[in-house]
Amino acid sequence: MKKCKYIGVKEVMAQPMKAHEALQKGYKIGNSTPECNGFEVEYKDGYKSWCPAGVFIEAYKCADTFTDRLHIELSELTERLDKLSNFINSDMFKEISVGKQMLMKEQSVVMAEYCNLLKKRISLEEEQ
Repeated sequence: MKKCKYIGVKEVMAQPMKAHEALQKGYKIGNSTPECNGFEVEYKDGYKSWCPAGVFIEAYKCADTFTDRLHIELSELTERLDKLSNFINSDMFKEISVGKQMLMKEQSVVMAEYCNLLKKRISLEEEQ
């Protein structure tokens, strides 16, 4: 059986917690040292665990406010647009059909417009 790539998104509640505090609460800390920074993470089903700060920050973004969520959306869209732009500027792009090239270029333009729209919305929200 072939392994497939999966992408998951979880919504959690979290608060900063040192590894030694996690140990006192009975959480496993893996290879982390007791002074290691991390987060106590609570999942929707009530399950709680401890996660090292680096791992947590890589996996989760703060989404407390509407503006936070706009920033996340802009960040994700910018990353996708950068990947598309890099592909358009690559030699591999020249190997695909002209029709696909045109659609990808059009997609790039629309994504850039969407990024600009999100930036304007963020600016308006942050003015208030």
